[in-house]
Amino acid sequence: MRAALTLLLGLVGVASCASLARAQLVDEGYSLDLVEIPVLGSGRVVSMGGAFVALAEGIDGVPLNPAAYAVRNAREHSFFEWELSPSFSYGTSDNDVFNSGSGGLSVDEQFSIELGLRFQFGPVGVGGYMHLEFYEAVMDGRVVSVTATRSHVGGGVALFGGQLVVGAGLRTLQATLSASTEAGETYELDLFSFVGFGVEAGALYMPADRQYRLGVAVAGPVHSQVDLVTSSMAGTQPQVPRPSGFRSPLELRLGGAYQFGRRRLNTRPFEKKDPEGPIMRELHQLWCERELEQVRRELASSGTAEPERGLQCPRLRIRARDPAFRAAERERREHELDEAEERIDRLEDEFDAHLRALADQAPREFYLLSASVIFYGRAEPDSIGIDAFFDQEHRTRRQTASFAFRLGAEAEPWPNRLKTRVGMYLEPARSEELPPRLHGTFGIDLRLFRWDLFGLMDPFDFRVSFTFDGARDYVMYSVGAGMWY
Repeated sequence: MRAALTLLLGLVGVASCASLARAQLVDEGYSLDLVEIPVLGSGRVVSMGGAFVALAEGIDGVPLNPAAYAVRNAREHSFFEWELSPSFSYGTSDNDVFNSGSGGLSVDEQFSIELGLRFQFGPVGVGGYMHLEFYEAVMDGRVVSVTATRSHVGGGVALFGGQLVVGAGLRTLQATLSASTEAGETYELDLFSFVGFGVEAGALYMPADRQYRLGVAVAGPVHSQVDLVTSSMAGTQPQVPRPSGFRSPLELRLGGAYQFGRRRLNTRPFEKKDPEGPIMRELHQLWCERELEQVRRELASSGTAEPERGLQCPRLRIRARDPAFRAAERERREHELDEAEERIDRLEDEFDAHLRALADQAPREFYLLSASVIFYGRAEPDSIGIDAFFDQEHRTRRQTASFAFRLGAEAEPWPNRLKTRVGMYLEPARSEELPPRLHGTFGIDLRLFRWDLFGLMDPFDFRVSFTFDGARDYVMYSVGAGMWY
């Protein structure tokens, strides 16, 4: 998102007069320092101020800690589980998204869509998370639009009974800047685009029956080169000095969480008993014993002595030969197999209902506190900030590391119906000329009803969420939907 809006700011800067006291930008004479400072993501992540490194629950936690690929919630007991998490965010006009100090931009359209999907196979989890953003503005009569995508894909594994979870994956950043060729036209051409890749890894320590968690994650730097898509804009507007590349610095994330109240933060993992195995073994034993009796009858009728080996279940080496018995046995087995499958389904449904009842009866009173610190590596010597790109001036970034502090709290004032969250985070300034900016966040989750997604999955509690993030010259709203836990 940073990279995408930086391109937008750069186009605006071309239309304004740059300061003569500063060196002007030249083609490929600088790079852009892309730091994802404003908290982005699901409603729970944003409303807790981004303090999610030590929580990392569900696919929503992957952008901050890849261990979240394999972290189960308290209601996931089956060997196979899956999770779908969509949300939608909308920003107000004139948002100063990256604390440029300019009072914000006159952005006509600004929204984002988040979508996460996770699959759990026993202790192993895999999945993907995508954050799609779109911006549109009118600059000197021309329509300018930006499409940006941040995505994560990877997996994780739970060790020592789920008390230690580790994960790793690949993160990508892609964006394209487009603009209309003439004032008043709606047809747009791509100016330039970029795509970058990086690796990330994380770990989460969550001791069973304890009320605390510790998390750590590291995200490698992302480097990319600008891809000049088209030069057909030449002659229709001033040339935009193209950056040599985009660089996102190394990130080190540390976090801790503690939960007060009767509800356990880290429950002991419960392995769901599979009734299919014992029932099918019992059924195959019955089939073998029945055929064994028929084989003995056939041997006795033919006057053949029983062999010393081969007449033991479950490995019966001599098979019955009577066509009538075999035909009747096939019909019996089909009928018994249908009955066994019905019995398995019935037992699984009863067991799932029992687990849901236990989850519903578990204590709901809790007060969760979470804190995170994120360290950002220093900028490259030739890199500039967003405000400099806007002004088309070569003002390099400070050559020191920076950090962001995040704090969040969560409670459930209406048990099993409503969750509330508040948070705050300090947005660091990578430039000497800009002060840090403090954000305040708020969010709610409301459980509506139990749903089976049109029969595609086991019934689950469906919830909707609302989130707010506000700071000086910055306001962002979001709505989402998903599973209540």
